[in-house]
Parts: sequence; structure tokens; C-alpha cells
Amino acid sequence: PQRRSANAMDLHDYNNSWIPNVEQQDIQVEGGVAYPNCLIDTGYHWHDSTFDADQFSQITVSTSAADLFIGPAVRIDPNGVATYYGYYASSTARYLIKSVDGVISTLRSTVVSGVANGDVIRLEAVGNRLTPFLNGTKDTVVGSIIDNDIAAGHAGLAALGEGSGTSLSNWEA
Repeated sequence: PQRRSANAMDLHDYNNSWIPNVEQQDIQVEGGVAYPNCLIDTGYHWHDSTFDADQFSQITVSTSAADLFIGPAVRIDPNGVATYYGYYASSTARYLIKSVDGVISTLRSTVVSGVANGDVIRLEAVGNRLTPFLNGTKDTVVGSIIDNDIAAGHAGLAALGEGSGTSLSNWEA
């Protein structure tokens, strides 16, 4: 992928606690804001913490555009394989996805509405239930789902797209 600008850097270079799960695909940071810069789905996990199997990941949307997706991810395999659950969004859509060894499946989605600047999106994994939240409320449009494929891992981020339209400014887990 191309750099957004001379000032942009890979998320791992910005803070080496962020580890990409697919090499040569990245999330870039510029001015403290993270942007997707990946032609395939990618996940980054937070390496410096231990996470219980029941976990959450949450982001605040800085900017939102069509066809560029970024969002929280849970149960990311820390061993360099693209295995995780993600809930990512653009200005036009929201997706609950699963990646197992790099094979992406859409579990739930809506192409009726996306996210706006300032929205908070969250993904919780409790037992085998995945629940997306939008601005503190369960996202009933996308809906919860039961899935048994990924039992544990790290919290982090998921992204798809290359550009500067959709970005995040805060992450917590």
C-alpha cells in the first residue's frame, strides 16, 4: 500500500504495542488519527496486555466515508495468522465479520446506514455471543450472533480499504 503522506506511518511504527496480523497490510497514523490502508481485510492486536476470552474493543469514529472501513476487533490470534472477529463501518455500511486463517466471512451487515463523525462503535465477545454496539446501544440493525470458531485472543482493530476517508481517534479495550 502507498503512504497517505510523508507524515503518515504504520500503526506498529507509531506504537510497537500494535502488531499487524497480516504483513504488508496496514493501518496508518497521521496526526494521532488512524486510517485504513489495506487492500485486504486486516487486523492489528494490542500486544502489551493479557485479555480474557470475554472481551470488548471500542473505537470513536473521527471521519467517515464510503468504502473505507475501520473498527474494533476481538479475539485476534496473536500468532501472525489472520484470525479475528471485527465490526467495522463506513459512512454507508456496518459489517460484523469473521476472519479465520485469512478467509473472511460476513456474519451480519447493513448497507442501509453506516456511521458518522463522533460515533462510538464497540464489539463485545461474551462466551460464544458477539454483540455490536453503536453509541452505547446494541446495534439491533446488524444484530448479535452466536459463533464458536474463535474462542480467545487479543483485542484490537480491523480495517479494509485504502485512503483517508474513514478514521478513528480513540481505542479502548
